[in-house]
Amino acid sequence: MTGTCLLCRRYGFVHEHHIFEGARRHLSEQYGLVVPLCPDCHTLSDYAVHRCTKTALILKRAAQRKFERDGHTREEFIRLFGRNYL
Repeated sequence: MTGTCLLCRRYGFVHEHHIFEGARRHLSEQYGLVVPLCPDCHTLSDYAVHRCTKTALILKRAAQRKFERDGHTREEFIRLFGRNYL
């Protein structure tokens, strides 16, 4: 798919990145916590979300802020996603 990478703002081919993966992947989709990332920011570079815990934490914090802005409580977030990232 083509779009703009959320992290580097480069336009081109992007992957859909589910901020919360594994057993919580469906929750990422349900609550709109899926973002476009270019291949470098997704998996290839040293700062890629799948290689760098700092980058992953930035996205998880942003996702929690969005979740709470959308009218959900912090307690609900913790119950669903397992912890508080803020």
